[in-house]
Amino acid sequence: MKWFSKIALLVIMASMTSVTLLAQNAQSRLNVGKDGKKPIVKEPAPVFGKTPEKINFNSRTEFTQYYRNLLLKKEGDTKSEPHKGTEIVSDKIKFGNMFPNPAVDFVEIPYDALDQFKEARVTVMSMVGSPLLEYPVTANGNKVKLNTSNLESGIYMVQFVVDGKKIGTKKLLVEK
Repeated sequence: MKWFSKIALLVIMASMTSVTLLAQNAQSRLNVGKDGKKPIVKEPAPVFGKTPEKINFNSRTEFTQYYRNLLLKKEGDTKSEPHKGTEIVSDKIKFGNMFPNPAVDFVEIPYDALDQFKEARVTVMSMVGSPLLEYPVTANGNKVKLNTSNLESGIYMVQFVVDGKKIGTKKLLVEK
């Protein structure tokens, strides 16, 4: 029995060494997208049949931009940049992207009134859906300024309601 356990131990050690060498020779996944300019593209696996031709892992959204800035920050700077992404649009009003996101003291949401509406509001909610702040939206304005200075650091949901209908929700990051 002793010779069998010695052989098994040698086989296990040999396989672990080859795995270690493969891991050391492979390019680190932490360098992916480091420059921010070169898109990272994965080819689809032919086994799964109909898959997208390319998957772009460098897509920039408000949420991913915050973490990209956080991971690649220099000297503690996590400022966000305006992002041209998804807008929330109904037949009566179009809400733009919140900026700055992450917010410290305030966040602004630009909007355009496309048609007359009776009532529109923006509600900041906790992640469990409890309303925390509510701001009216006027037909003659062009932006809503939300005061986030009393909110703790964390992730909040901002809900857009026009004439009693929820038209969309976005995530808001608050950083203190």
